[in-house]
Amino acid sequence: MARKIPGPGRWETLRGLLPVPFRRFPRFLETTAARYGNVTSFSLPWRSYVFVNEPALIKEMLVSQQHAFSKSLGTRVLRLLLGEGLLTSEDPLHRTMRRIVQPAFHRERIAEYARIMERDAGEFAQRVTPDVPFDAHAAMTELTLRIATETLFGSDESDSAAVVADALRLMMNEFPTMLTPLGALRRRLPLRNTRRFWRARQTLDAIIYALIARRRKDGYDRPDALSLLLAARDAENGFRPPDEQIRDEIMTLFIAGHETTANLLTWTLYLLAGNATVQDRTAAAARDGDAHYVQRVLKEALRLYPPAWIIGRGRCAT
Repeated sequence: MARKIPGPGRWETLRGLLPVPFRRFPRFLETTAARYGNVTSFSLPWRSYVFVNEPALIKEMLVSQQHAFSKSLGTRVLRLLLGEGLLTSEDPLHRTMRRIVQPAFHRERIAEYARIMERDAGEFAQRVTPDVPFDAHAAMTELTLRIATETLFGSDESDSAAVVADALRLMMNEFPTMLTPLGALRRRLPLRNTRRFWRARQTLDAIIYALIARRRKDGYDRPDALSLLLAARDAENGFRPPDEQIRDEIMTLFIAGHETTANLLTWTLYLLAGNATVQDRTAAAARDGDAHYVQRVLKEALRLYPPAWIIGRGRCAT
């Protein structure tokens, strides 16, 4: 089927993607879609791909016929970092854990999380000195780390924020090379980067398992996501997730609520800095409580610089 879909030849694809395909995908896909359309195919010696950039077809794949597709190779490699969390797991585990995790995102919970976000963002804004440059990405990373730990763990773990940020950066920097044909071999060799990757994962695991143990000891009658997961039991089959599964879900929520959000906020500040009119209007909207306009600004930043800009699905299960 892929051979009937227009797209670049194999050598053109190799020139466009090597040596690290993941890092060169954005420009390659942009060029390919402009030349061949919103549904294109391309092949590497080890795998063939179909790139879909058409909303109706994307909905068909991710919603209407979701069970006809499996998680992609890239998503499966993410299990090295996230384990079997909601982003990487397949049914029936995915369906069970979705039912268990859902109460953490009930409307009342979201409202409480929003209050925490507003408070922490307000405190950050008070610390900013006008007309004094600062590292926007570092600042947004620190802010989202604080918010993520408070909403997920019910406590400010800022003391370990630097350790967490360093560990995440090491793991995310190494991740693209793990998607290459030699990625599986690299993970088994005692290479310097590989050792640093596993040490970083051990660091993150130690922090999260320590939080789980502390919460089990102190009791989990609290409104944070970790407490809800520890107390949860699936109503349909009585399944209660073990600590390993809770670690995977918390890690998934932690990455989703920290890394991607920090990137969105950084790009939003970057775009606002280049358009004084929109910047002034956004500031006025935030001051006056015009959430609609602020939301439009954030959505435009997401359109131009989406933190999660691609998602994969594997071959048809049937």
